[in-house]
Amino acid sequence: MERTIKSLHKVNYPVYKVDQEPITVDGLTFVGGNIVDDRNISARTLGARRLLSPHPLYKLLRHRGDVIELIKDTAGTRSWYIDNLGSYFTYKRTSLQRLVCHKIDNVIYKDFYSLIILEGINFPIVVNRPPVGSFAQILYYKDLPWKLYNIMYEWEKPTRKKV
Repeated sequence: MERTIKSLHKVNYPVYKVDQEPITVDGLTFVGGNIVDDRNISARTLGARRLLSPHPLYKLLRHRGDVIELIKDTAGTRSWYIDNLGSYFTYKRTSLQRLVCHKIDNVIYKDFYSLIILEGINFPIVVNRPPVGSFAQILYYKDLPWKLYNIMYEWEKPTRKKV
């Protein structure tokens, strides 16, 4: 199945990059002859099924935790991914979106996360760690601020990113 920016909301994160197209036979999903998922086990998520599977499993090493990590993945060729529920897909970049740098006005530190207040954006952005830098790049979708793309020390001029 092919996913684009318009259908990424249907993906259950985290996703794992695999070397080639997965093939499912008799409830077992294979990548390059190695088992990735055992659908014969009645568990909801890929991780739970992998823990309960009696088979030796393909190691899932390349983890993408959210949509921005998936977009930042710089693979120039067709890449295959498997999501948290065991659905596999490719991601195709289809549109150019703006990437704009904003000054960080304020940081509000919480117990397990931080909120950053950006100049020109009227809502706070949640980050897992306190930011190291003075500027934040925001990816816009349909001319609206959408996701935090990067935190940096110096301002960069606005650009476009194929997503």
